[in-house]
Amino acid sequence: MWLKNLFVVSSVLISFSAIGRTWYIGVKAGFGGTGIAKTAVVDDVSTEVNRSEEPGVIGISVDTMLRDDLSVSLEHRRGLRLGPISSGVGFTDLTWRWYYLRSAPVIVPFSEPNYVVYKNWAPYLGGAAGFAFGTIGREGDKVSSIDASGATIGIKLGLDYQYSANFLLRPEIIASSTFFNSSSVPATMSEFGILVGLIIPY
Repeated sequence: MWLKNLFVVSSVLISFSAIGRTWYIGVKAGFGGTGIAKTAVVDDVSTEVNRSEEPGVIGISVDTMLRDDLSVSLEHRRGLRLGPISSGVGFTDLTWRWYYLRSAPVIVPFSEPNYVVYKNWAPYLGGAAGFAFGTIGREGDKVSSIDASGATIGIKLGLDYQYSANFLLRPEIIASSTFFNSSSVPATMSEFGILVGLIIPY
């Protein structure tokens, strides 16, 4: 399922290339995780079951600037469990970033001539809205797997650092949670991460 979503995001990126706007692609990774809390029946008793995929978070993004101090991006992120490896929970959202101290750094496309670049940094505040979905299984547990999906809201805090003319680094703190559950069974999905991203022109 998550490979399908990566394909969808990649297809959107290809479609965007036909629009007269500069687009950027990004990859990110860091520490954190995603989780599901859902009510399940264990030994004839309703119990809240909590599962998480940690200690990693990975993601991809497609960004563009709306104006000098405001950007929008389409992002997909997943929690990553290392032992055994699994990545069953995904968050997909639209993110708006407001650069409140100075304009966002400008990335020069690789096809353009080189420019003199000051290694600038610009902090931002961000908000996100989207959806999450996923399943987390545990062999041998009384509840072998739990699943959930729903609409999400989130916040992001970070900065863009222009490392060179052609790419920037983006350290970022993210937190998201579902506010609407698509199932009749009570469930909550959440995400937290401390990430570093690499952004390049497309």
